[in-house]
Amino acid sequence: MCKTIAYLRVSTDEQDLENQKLEIQKYAKRHSFEIDQWIEVEMSSRKTFEARKIDDLLRSLKRGDRLIVSELSRIARSMRQIHNIMH
Repeated sequence: MCKTIAYLRVSTDEQDLENQKLEIQKYAKRHSFEIDQWIEVEMSSRKTFEARKIDDLLRSLKRGDRLIVSELSRIARSMRQIHNIMH
């Protein structure tokens, strides 16, 4: 069965997980789907993919699963990283 995972990450004191969560919830409601799992990470973007739980997250995704983020900068630092994740 396909699942929807929401990934939230803050890397500064000015950022707020709750704001990201609200944006994702609004999006899910507008598109009529539920979030099955929330992954929340509070740490610097300078940390490795592994430390930010992205490695584990990507390994857990199966064909048909949906990954939701409030903005692409939450999962990658560059377009190259985003491309690699999408691949």
